[in-house]
Order: sequence, then C-alpha cells, then structure tokens
Amino acid sequence: AAAGITPEQLNAFIVDAIASTPVEETVVFNGQGSLKQDTRTGLLVSYGGDARIADWAMTYDQAAAVIAYSKGTQAEQDKAKSVLDFYQAEYERKEKQGIPFNGFASTYNAATGAIEEYSYRNGPNAWLGIAIIHYSQATGDRSYLPMAESIGEWITRLQNTNGAIRGAPGSEHISTEENIDDYILFSLLDEATGLNTYEQSALDVKDWIKTAYDKKTGLFET
Repeated sequence: AAAGITPEQLNAFIVDAIASTPVEETVVFNGQGSLKQDTRTGLLVSYGGDARIADWAMTYDQAAAVIAYSKGTQAEQDKAKSVLDFYQAEYERKEKQGIPFNGFASTYNAATGAIEEYSYRNGPNAWLGIAIIHYSQATGDRSYLPMAESIGEWITRLQNTNGAIRGAPGSEHISTEENIDDYILFSLLDEATGLNTYEQSALDVKDWIKTAYDKKTGLFET
C-alpha cells in the first residue's frame, strides 16, 4: 500500500476493481469458460478444473460475484439475487430453529447447499455483508439488510479490546486485510441503516489498522 493510504481508499480501489472487471472474470471460471450458477441453490461454482471440488461454492467468491452482478444488467442482478436468496434461506432456517447466528460457512456445495468447509471466518462474512449493501444500493432492495446487520453484529463479537478483530471464533489470528474489510462493513452498515450501531466498533478497528501500518516500508503488516 502507498504511504498515507486510508482504509476507505483501499476498499474503494478493491471494489472498483471488482465492479470494472467483466463478470466472467470476477470468480474463477468453470470448465466451460463461463460462470456456472446452479439453479437448485443459486450458488456459483468457484472451481471447475478439479473434480474433487467441482461443486464447491466459496462464500468469498459469491460475495465478489454479487458486487459485480449488482452493477450489471437486470439479468445479472437477478443472478446476484439468487445467490443472496441462498444465504437468506440459511439465515432464516437457523433463526426458525432457534440457532444463534454465528456467521456463514466458508464453503458450500453449489448443487446441494450442504456445507463443504466447516470454517466460519470473519473475512468471507464481511465481504458478504459488503456485497449485500452494494446490491441494496444498486437495486433498492433492502430485504437482505437485516442479514447484513447480523453479520456485522457477529463480527463485533470477535473484536478484541485493542480494536483488532480476530479471524474466527476461538482463533487468535488477526488479518489486517480482514480488519479493513470489517471497518468498511461497519461504515457501510451505519450509512445504509441511518443508525450509528457500529460507529464505535468502526473507530476502534480503524485505530488498530493504523498501528499495522509501517511508515518505513509504506506497507501494512499482514
């Protein structure tokens, strides 16, 4: 990162890069050279060249695709909605069963919707929340915002007293990249809802991000 870059500038660069890249290049190609969306779940296949993980749909990839599709045609926005519908159904299923929301899994099966990777990480969830807000802003559909708010609330429970946010429940690993994602999510949530629910969490993580910046090298520690 260049000297003096802010978290807002870094996020804007990443999001603009995703939005300006052709949708077919945003997520890894499937074997046919185009994004494959399984109509049974709405999820997009992340990989196509390896038969062992041919139906894997990574939450991070779904979020990146939703951001890109949200900027596109009506047909592409419909694809984004199908992805979000899957996560909304998962969210509501847990809510009806009385299961506390503890994030979404990192990887699902695009054909069946089953969990393929029982890892509930900060980063992919933050990006999904960011994607929901981008979709809402692009389409005017605010129905997924409560899910994004739940993601934000879950992530605040991973925050240490020094402002840094851990990578996952039970983990002490802290990623600068994920903390920048969290700061952006908190800021966008407050903007989208008109509330200041995440203002303090955003300020605290921003203060920690500043400590990860090395003035000598002009880089953030990872």
